[in-house]
Amino acid sequence: MIDVIYLSGGSGVRADLGYPKQFARLKGKPILIYGLETLRKIKEIGKIIISANNFYKTEMILTDYYIKNYELVEKGETRQLSVYNALKKCETDYVLIMEAVRPFCSEKLIRKVLKFTGDFIVPRSSFYSTVIQDFGKVIDRDFCGEVQMPQKYQFKLLNECHEKAKKTNLLNFTDDSALVMNFSNIKPKVLKGEQCNIKITTPLDLVIAEGIYEYYNNRE
Repeated sequence: MIDVIYLSGGSGVRADLGYPKQFARLKGKPILIYGLETLRKIKEIGKIIISANNFYKTEMILTDYYIKNYELVEKGETRQLSVYNALKKCETDYVLIMEAVRPFCSEKLIRKVLKFTGDFIVPRSSFYSTVIQDFGKVIDRDFCGEVQMPQKYQFKLLNECHEKAKKTNLLNFTDDSALVMNFSNIKPKVLKGEQCNIKITTPLDLVIAEGIYEYYNNRE
């Protein structure tokens, strides 16, 4: 079994909604529910620890969609601190980290991440355009991509790195893989993610998500 940290503490500022984007509805269903329903299909999943910014509203939604075997924890002031708070509730040797605002994270990708062995596993997207740095150096697009979720970590490694970050007051890592590489000499095993596994952050992302939903649900 593996416990899951499910990050659902965003404020929705960049999405310009006036409320957290995980509560926005995608085809009538709150965005945060999609990933939870996918996790529910996988028997290896243990407890789901949800980092939430509104316990009352989150619990109402979870009840409406019959989500069980979860525990709510207070979100932190940063994404990093939200993970730190949730780690205190984990009870398994490995932990899976997911984001509530990735509604199209597939069961296939989750199972692939679970199957891979190593201290930590990170999926990434593929680039289809040329990638260039600000000072003019072109990077081989076949060997880089945006970090995706879910990510799998050895609990002891991730927890120790988070404790080191807390003690040194480095609290703004935007991804756990960057934090672990900063505080250890361990590198991730990187695997290919999925093109549709977008993170909903901006108003445009919400429009794109509608299109992805239509594409995958209206194919013959």
